[in-house]
Amino acid sequence: MKKGFILVASLFLIAFVAVFLGASIMRADMQFRKIDMQASMLNAFCAAETGVERSIAELRMNGQWRAGFTNENFRPAGSYTVTITDGGTLLGNIHIPTVLISSVGTDAVNPNIKRRIIARVTVENPARYFTSTIRKLTLGDGLDITGSILGRDVVFEPGSKGINVAGNVEYIRSITGQNAQGVNINDNDSATSPDYYQRAPIAFIGVDLERFRQLARQAGRYEEGDLTISGNIDKAALRDPDKEAFNGLVFAEGDIHIWGEIQTPVNIISGGNIYINDNLTCASYSDANGVKRQYQIGLSAHNDVIIPETAPANIKIEAFVIADGGVFEAKRTPAGRARLAFNGAIAIRGKEDPQTGEDLRTGVNLNEYAVRNCVYNTELRDNPQIPFMGYVVNMVIWQEAKP
Repeated sequence: MKKGFILVASLFLIAFVAVFLGASIMRADMQFRKIDMQASMLNAFCAAETGVERSIAELRMNGQWRAGFTNENFRPAGSYTVTITDGGTLLGNIHIPTVLISSVGTDAVNPNIKRRIIARVTVENPARYFTSTIRKLTLGDGLDITGSILGRDVVFEPGSKGINVAGNVEYIRSITGQNAQGVNINDNDSATSPDYYQRAPIAFIGVDLERFRQLARQAGRYEEGDLTISGNIDKAALRDPDKEAFNGLVFAEGDIHIWGEIQTPVNIISGGNIYINDNLTCASYSDANGVKRQYQIGLSAHNDVIIPETAPANIKIEAFVIADGGVFEAKRTPAGRARLAFNGAIAIRGKEDPQTGEDLRTGVNLNEYAVRNCVYNTELRDNPQIPFMGYVVNMVIWQEAKP
């Protein structure tokens, strides 16, 4: 009797242990499946996010890029497919074009698991403004600008000559002195629209040295040190004699000194400073429709763009200037300078005072010239010719949606 009870109890114990082990194994299997599912969801999400980031990188190199990606490998996690469509313009006074990016990521192990990210980004030509900076911009007495300006903090300091701006004044954080006597701002849009207003922060285009370095080595002109360019600046004067083709890009690791007449579209990149030693003008030509246009030049410095002490008292400059350093300035001379005629656009990062850590008074410092007539070249915005000119891309909306 006792042995029979032990046998029955043993059978019940074995059955209980078997049920317990079965439940544990089932639970563990469910946990493993859950972990695998979470890993697959994460892989798909990372793939989708990569698609967005790559699309932004492409748009920064070419604002008209709409090709997208199809089943692009994102090893070892999976792949992504991206579609690009126009997103209209932002509402309000600032009509900035936008692009919609739809990126669908797929897990490599379980292709049924997908994640989708939708992003809306602004895509702006960096030459959209006559002058733009993400730091402080101070406008001094005697300045006459035809074109819009943008600064994080915009300051007007008029004197006896006054300040005239025929365009919009946009600021990111603050504006000072706009109502002072001698300041005249007129955007010519309408009597009711404001002449100055606040806008969202904007990224700075910067100078991608590695990208330009590679492009110059491939089919442009590359110099390991300093470079001087002057006279009639055409393809024959610019191209590398060891290369058959010329892609319109000149890159020097050191400083560049330049003056003369531009006779071909060109983008000049300096790993140091760019010095404009004398008049720098652009020749005219007639396009396929018989419309008279000007050649365009981009001057992009990793440091600053400088009009040196030796430059003439009267100077004419026609260019799109980018100072990643970032100041565009005319150096002071004992005798002073008379007149600057600038036609083009200016994009500068701005700079901090190394001692105080505060912003310099202004990123564009051309006040050494008593008279400064500055005109925005709308062709830089509407018909850009400068080879490999980048674009400013800023995120407006980022959200996850159903695949």
